[in-house]
Amino acid sequence: MSAVTDILATLPMDDLAARVGATPAETKKAAGKAITSLLGGLHHNSQDTAGATSLAKALNGHSNQPDGKLDLDSIDTKDGTKIVKHALGATPKTAATQLGAKTSVDPALLQKLLPVLAPLVLSYLANGAKKKTSGGSITDLVTGSLGGKSSSKGGGLDDLLGGVLGGILGGGKATPAPKANTSGGILGSVLGHLF
Repeated sequence: MSAVTDILATLPMDDLAARVGATPAETKKAAGKAITSLLGGLHHNSQDTAGATSLAKALNGHSNQPDGKLDLDSIDTKDGTKIVKHALGATPKTAATQLGAKTSVDPALLQKLLPVLAPLVLSYLANGAKKKTSGGSITDLVTGSLGGKSSSKGGGLDDLLGGVLGGILGGGKATPAPKANTSGGILGSVLGHLF
């Protein structure tokens, strides 16, 4: 299964759909696009030392997501809004407008979903990072991705995120981060690369 499928499987889709005022099918489609864009943004941001260090801190703070279906009331959407701004370089409203234009998904629905889904994406990556370090720390994983010595097994954070993103795009291989797009910032680069 891909990261998007894994994260979608944790969502109580009927409850989420009722909360955002859409059908479960519409909600699932929009959530898949939102998760894909968030993963792409985090991958993009992890390509330099400051971004990778910031992501490591965020992952350390989101590594206690319980297994099984989520309780939507336990999700901190204020934190989710901050994650969206960091991952995509835009507010949920701006991100939703641009993502909606690229994917033909209702921007109003995306705007409601992004702050809910962003903490889940970080939790998913944090749990993957914990597994990948095999007893090491997430910071070790980041250090390994930046060319430093690492106690983690595997290729570091970039491999983890690249592998996740590669799985989304097909082929399951690590995918290079999108290059910066001067006209559209992080969001323009990520969406242009993914959709």
